[in-house]
Amino acid sequence: MKSDMHKGAIKAIYSSIDFTKDGINEVAIGRDSGSLELYGFDQQQQPVLIFQASLEESISTIDGGFFTSPNVQDLLVQTYSGKVVAFTEEEGGVYQGSRSTPISPLRRLTSQFSKAMQSSASAEEAQADASSVDRVEAAEAEVLELQRRVELERQVFAQISAKLIASTSHFDLQDSLVLDVDDACHILTVETGGPIFSVAVQSGVLLDLEESPVAVLSRSPPDPASGSLTLATYRCQECTNRVAIRMHVVEGQYGTVQAFVVPQTCPRVCKAAVHVIKPLCMHHRLTSCESSVPMNELQITGKFDMADVHNWLTLSLPEVPPRAPTADHGILFFQGAVYNSILVCQYRQGELVLKSDNLSSLAILREFVTKEATLQKTRIQLSFKLDAGSISHSVNSLWPRMKQHMEHSRESLLLEALQEIKMQEGECSFLAADLKMLLDTAGRGKDEQAKESIKLEYLIGLVKDMFLDWQRFSGRGSSKSRLGQLTEMLHDSCTASQEVINFILNTHQHMA
Repeated sequence: MKSDMHKGAIKAIYSSIDFTKDGINEVAIGRDSGSLELYGFDQQQQPVLIFQASLEESISTIDGGFFTSPNVQDLLVQTYSGKVVAFTEEEGGVYQGSRSTPISPLRRLTSQFSKAMQSSASAEEAQADASSVDRVEAAEAEVLELQRRVELERQVFAQISAKLIASTSHFDLQDSLVLDVDDACHILTVETGGPIFSVAVQSGVLLDLEESPVAVLSRSPPDPASGSLTLATYRCQECTNRVAIRMHVVEGQYGTVQAFVVPQTCPRVCKAAVHVIKPLCMHHRLTSCESSVPMNELQITGKFDMADVHNWLTLSLPEVPPRAPTADHGILFFQGAVYNSILVCQYRQGELVLKSDNLSSLAILREFVTKEATLQKTRIQLSFKLDAGSISHSVNSLWPRMKQHMEHSRESLLLEALQEIKMQEGECSFLAADLKMLLDTAGRGKDEQAKESIKLEYLIGLVKDMFLDWQRFSGRGSSKSRLGQLTEMLHDSCTASQEVINFILNTHQHMA
């Protein structure tokens, strides 16, 4: 099965029941995103998705057995907050869980046992089943009464504690920060055992936070004096136990991001979830790498041992093993989520060799390792081997996305003009066919236009960083005028990728 980060990490697996009666047990998978999937197998023994549901909470455990009916086995799922949901097979062979109108588990049990009672062969069995149904209904009435009394006690407690300040926080918090490789962004997830009131995000790193479908985002201005470059609050509008926040960060910046979670309890309490953003946070580790792309090389030598090098890599890259290798050398492979670039780290005592087709990754590592070695008072020597082909490879890998965002930005500006013409003229029959089609199919608002502009500026910033890093590594001075020329070229939709490559490599000066 291919891994899918959009669905979330797998938290529970169950494969002890043959639900479809084909002789092969199905596999039920529960994810931290709340996604429940049931897979069968075709004739080639390949997994096939036969059922899927979303519980809106991370799934803790999965089990199976006879729960709602003595005749049909069910799939029992427990979520992080403690909810237990049974998925049962109906007559058509389709599994069904929660419905649009909530029904209590006891009521479902009553319904299932009533069906079983109707199909019983003897009157004595029917009478026994009827007695069971009566007991279930009595238990349900008792539960409803207890729920009413609990709600009354909560209201009394809320009135008493409205003006009090909590000294401790008594709630469970589950949190994670993972890289979504496909979308090249990080997902900060917080989940509690009860409804969340708000989540405040603070970081010393400049983050681009996206809107959330379950909460309203309110941004606050940065406060550099206190080290807060990102300040925002997500206020939940619905009863939700889980909030996933998507954020974009530029590599080279590093620090911490904190999420302050406030549940809907009285008095108000808060817990903080703290995560580290590393210099090369947009990379993820590979087990092996076979690549023929052109590579730049950075060699660092000095009087340091394996533990020092391993510590530098741990602080700058994600997913590095906690302990240094016991052998006399080590090698790690990473891939960038933006360029799909490759980074190879080979190290031994006194030597660290870094290879990558993305020159900016080497520039970030050079700056970080130099800073750490200076703090440790360790003398190091640096040497470079640059490959001009890596610039061509990197620019060409980014260019299709840049052109796509340029086209979307151009369409947005054109659409604004067309909508103004339509407002003034009343009708647009005189427009060309392609312009009328653009006007008729316009469905993106100003928020989507702003997102396209932000994505374009982000990619342009990567190319500008690549230009500056090439100038520094090659020993040339970078003037503001040349950087301004490159910016104009990147904003011009008529510019070709080869022109940008030649400008970065300064080819025209070599030719002269």
